[in-house]
Amino acid sequence: MNQKTRQQSIIAFTLGGAILMTLSFPPVSFSLLIFVGMITPFALEHVLRVHALPNERVGGKIFLWTYLFFFLWNTGLTWWVGYASIAGAAFMLIVNSLFMSIPWLLYHFTNRKAGTQWGYGSIFFYWLGFEYLHAQWELSWPWLQLGNAFADWPQIVQWYSFTGVIGGTLWVLAIAFLLFYLVIIKQAFSQKYWNPLPFLYVFLGILIPSAISWMGYLNYEPKGRQQEVVILQPNINPYTKQFVHEPKDLPFSRQLPEMMERSDRLLTDSTAFLVWPEVALRGSFEEKYIEEYPIIDQMREWVSSYPHLNFLTGLLSFKRFEEMPETHLPSMRKTAQGDIYEVYNASFQMDASGVQSFYHKSKLLPGVEAMPYPTLFTWLNPILERYGGGGSGFGKQANRSVFVHSSLGGAIAPAICYESIFSDFLTEFVRNGAEALFIMTNDAWWDDSPGYKQHFSYSKLRAIELRRDVVRAANTGISGFIDQRGKVLSKSSFYEPTALRSQVHFNSDLSFYAKHGDYIGKLAAWVSVILFFTVMGKHFLNRKKATQTRK
Repeated sequence: MNQKTRQQSIIAFTLGGAILMTLSFPPVSFSLLIFVGMITPFALEHVLRVHALPNERVGGKIFLWTYLFFFLWNTGLTWWVGYASIAGAAFMLIVNSLFMSIPWLLYHFTNRKAGTQWGYGSIFFYWLGFEYLHAQWELSWPWLQLGNAFADWPQIVQWYSFTGVIGGTLWVLAIAFLLFYLVIIKQAFSQKYWNPLPFLYVFLGILIPSAISWMGYLNYEPKGRQQEVVILQPNINPYTKQFVHEPKDLPFSRQLPEMMERSDRLLTDSTAFLVWPEVALRGSFEEKYIEEYPIIDQMREWVSSYPHLNFLTGLLSFKRFEEMPETHLPSMRKTAQGDIYEVYNASFQMDASGVQSFYHKSKLLPGVEAMPYPTLFTWLNPILERYGGGGSGFGKQANRSVFVHSSLGGAIAPAICYESIFSDFLTEFVRNGAEALFIMTNDAWWDDSPGYKQHFSYSKLRAIELRRDVVRAANTGISGFIDQRGKVLSKSSFYEPTALRSQVHFNSDLSFYAKHGDYIGKLAAWVSVILFFTVMGKHFLNRKKATQTRK
């Protein structure tokens, strides 16, 4: 391969691959394109390593081009984060692309130091381990996990109830590698006479899991008793705190009655839960004295007019502390008067009798809701605060609280917004007894962009993984009901003030994935560490032998 052809191939793989990867994800959802798009990093490493120029720094070139590929894909799919925070979006795009490039540098290192027999297998462990670890730490951003590409095709990934979304990632890598091996290594299409049989294996590798899944989708019967649930989408602009398409001078005093009236239209004597979205109640509420707020007293009186109703909403809450703990968190703040407190993005449940429950959002959006590793990134605070992020951020809790209906039973997971994209995180709710997954969110920050559509689509995968009905109440974006197969039963439109009602199944059975979580990712992470140090050992041993031979 001459220099011109090599450069053209690298550019074509990088740009073409990024476009295919973007088109494979929601909202476009040409999902099968991901099998071709993920050939790109395999091809870039191969072309740059095998056709390296004399004295060329191959590792640096591989990093440059794989980084560009991931940056273009990240930008094409998640540019809309800039609506919420320009600085946060820039930071996310730059850093996430960097993290995605690291497994491929390790793959290249393994290919060079241990040979392709080790290298070709290593990328499966490196990438799967990366996806798992990337969902665990404070800089997490699992939005682009490869298995998420099939969110709008729940019919073909019913087996996520055994593997989780990371099983879809393994599927993508396996098919992409097989295509890479046939097309790039074996150069099947450049041969005069080529054998179509290996491509039949690729076809069957896609068809068989999809067909088995589709049969499971058609034959699956929803489990659990049913209860009536109503959700509200009020459609309030988070930037102005006014209803969208309403006069700008609409007073706040009109907002709460409007939300109550819209809910009233669908509430019945049989309604078990009414769900309002994230931070639907304006203001900040001290949890210890929550009953003393007039708005809470008004809501309790309203709820009491329905015999079985539990009211669930998002709000901002806070707690006061008598003194600053020795091991205090950055989220603990101190006022000018010396009061110590911590603020939470919370889920709040109440019934007419006064029974109350709180859950504090615990997967916080990096840079917007919490500063990741504040000691390390303190210098970013002034920049992030200027664009709506940074600062002390919100507090969170260690355990996953489950809300239980005070009279009818029925346990729910009160997840908030960003938490709904973390598969393994949500299994903790289910293992704690949650029989349905309730998601309160505010997708209005992203305006009319692909963001809110992707966020809704990913909820379908959570329904499959956990075999739980999903109830999704969005301020605006898409609110709706999703069954245990990932099928959308009903949903709202964007910028549509509305309320929806449906029967929801409360299932107490645990799927294999709910029981065991991301076991594939955990295993891959451990094997990656062992593999890396084994390759390092092999490398130093070979160097030692070479040195002895020269002597």
